[in-house]
Amino acid sequence: MRRLDLTGQRFGHLVAQWPIGRRCKRIVWLCLCDCGKTSVVFALNLRRMTSASCGCQSSRATLGARLTTHGQTYTPTYKSWKCMLYRCANPNHEHWEYYGGRGIRVCERWLKFANFFADMGARPMGRSLDRINNDGNYEPGNCRWSTRSEQRLNCRVKRRKHIGPVRWNKKFFSEAALWKQWQEKQ
Repeated sequence: MRRLDLTGQRFGHLVAQWPIGRRCKRIVWLCLCDCGKTSVVFALNLRRMTSASCGCQSSRATLGARLTTHGQTYTPTYKSWKCMLYRCANPNHEHWEYYGGRGIRVCERWLKFANFFADMGARPMGRSLDRINNDGNYEPGNCRWSTRSEQRLNCRVKRRKHIGPVRWNKKFFSEAALWKQWQEKQ
């Protein structure tokens, strides 16, 4: 197997200077980093770009800054956005039949979290994502942050799965009546 001449070639922040020998049957190169330090690196690691600096670029602060896109991965807003995508796009999701299975889609713009966040803003405490028209898609004009009681009033009529007497929930119907009265006044 012939040896490749890497002299003067750049690999990330490292510039190969000259081969200095072998370690574990592999060729080792002396490299100069952009920060001014020298580093000894296997030729294979240079060619595969697994060693791209002397170590000066791998500090947590710079690594975090390079990997951060929006910085909201662990926020309630991001969780709502991710769940919305899964419900509509993943047939293995437990509620897919009520969303993606019914033809509910996410608009092209909202496939990026930054656009979703720009349109909807941060999720307020105690609220979740709600579609105003339940048969409509997830898009800027059809979504809002709603409380549980608001969402209960804005749902499809479900078919009864059991046979027997109908049980009425007085609290639900009293809230529904209040909501209807409030809408009529507006």
